[in-house]
Amino acid sequence: MNILSFLPPNKKCRQLCFLLLLLLGCGGQSFAQRANGVYLEVGGAAGHYSLNYERVLSWYGDSRLYGSVGFSPGLLNDPGFSPRIPVQFRFCISAVKGTDIEIGGGITAAWFISRQGGYSSHTGFYSFEKREFNTFWSGRIGVRHVLSSRAYLGCYYVPVFEEVYEGKPVKHWGAVTIGFQF
Repeated sequence: MNILSFLPPNKKCRQLCFLLLLLLGCGGQSFAQRANGVYLEVGGAAGHYSLNYERVLSWYGDSRLYGSVGFSPGLLNDPGFSPRIPVQFRFCISAVKGTDIEIGGGITAAWFISRQGGYSSHTGFYSFEKREFNTFWSGRIGVRHVLSSRAYLGCYYVPVFEEVYEGKPVKHWGAVTIGFQF
């Protein structure tokens, strides 16, 4: 019996499971030293917007390693919708008081579900017939500025590396975040 038989057979699913397990298991600080946060990201790795949970996995002096996982329901429109789960790792170093430089990346799982059957007046629901799972990698570089003792604002360049995006291997994208640490 294969010891990894509990993992999904799809290679993309295995990559996502590995990153999620790594995110949950990392960190060596005591509970009192942990810094958690939630942030809203517009643009970014999810493509539209996402609500994310972040955790400081490790820090040394003025540098920190963050891990985050988020959820985006995608945009509901006529052809369908695409829920997405971005998993990111970021290295952050303080540049000046209140401003940090971040560099990192991660993977996003995306489900593309299209509405092909239309609205059924009999059942009162749309029928979603076509489903497709995909993952894509993304990078991240930018700045985070502390607004108060717990709130922060960030602005980032986010290149998205997809197999094919309109004939281009890289989609140049950006992100704006506003967050709260606790």
